[in-house]
Amino acid sequence: MNEVSAKRDLLRDAFGHEWLILADEVGQVQLDITQGTLTEGPVLLHFDLTGFRTFSAKLKTLARLEALHRIGRFPRALFPPETGTAKWARALQAYDGMCAGASHREIGAALFGEKRVREEWNGRSDYLHSQVRRLLIYARKMVDGGYKSLLQ
Repeated sequence: MNEVSAKRDLLRDAFGHEWLILADEVGQVQLDITQGTLTEGPVLLHFDLTGFRTFSAKLKTLARLEALHRIGRFPRALFPPETGTAKWARALQAYDGMCAGASHREIGAALFGEKRVREEWNGRSDYLHSQVRRLLIYARKMVDGGYKSLLQ
């Protein structure tokens, strides 16, 4: 095994549950300790692959952990950039605006710029207004528990 350059953090909650976070400048892996403790010496790793809904994500984690063991770091190829982050940020911003009492038009101005909203909001196309509505629907879905799908 190569020297592992990843930073190691052991987290423990008030109930004694433990999580080991292995991270470097490329990415991170979280290991959930389901039995025993890491503070009492060597441990036996057991990887749970049950459930098809999370199967792919768990295989990615296993590949990342194997690469860390083999080459001592996380390869960039195993951590592709997230493609949905811009949408997530816009949806959260739209949701925050709605919770603060902003109108759809005000939310649109915050997201797309006052000038663009002034020029296009009441134009032939309903595109900007529809975009705000779709972002708010998406945000509500995420707030109501859909965010859990991002954690897998």
